[in-house]
Amino acid sequence: MAQFTTTLEDNLRTVTVWEETGEKVVTDAPVLFKGLGELISPSDLVGIGLSACVLTIAGLEGQQRGYDFSQARVRVDKELSDPPTVRVSKLHVHVTLPATVPTAERLAIEHSLANCPVGLSLSPDIDRRLEVEWV
Repeated sequence: MAQFTTTLEDNLRTVTVWEETGEKVVTDAPVLFKGLGELISPSDLVGIGLSACVLTIAGLEGQQRGYDFSQARVRVDKELSDPPTVRVSKLHVHVTLPATVPTAERLAIEHSLANCPVGLSLSPDIDRRLEVEWV
């Protein structure tokens, strides 16, 4: 089990410390919500978590199948819903993987990416899409 401790600093900035290593993640509330907006927002971390999870699964798939995915990339387009209930409403994930993977194996890899643990943990109310480009 992972443990994190988050503290609130001035100007709606948070500092989260991963207990195991002391590694820190610092976020700002967006200016829209009276924060500084100088750093990644907490809702951005949702998209970052999803993109990192998708790339990790891609890396595992590549290792298991003998492909080098070291230059794989993910871009996430994130949108929030309008007030009064602001939440992540859209996460569109665009993955770029090498075209050297045979067509016959691509569907299985795409299925694994679509079922990464972070993605499976998200609300079904989020408009979530996964697009894989083989280049």
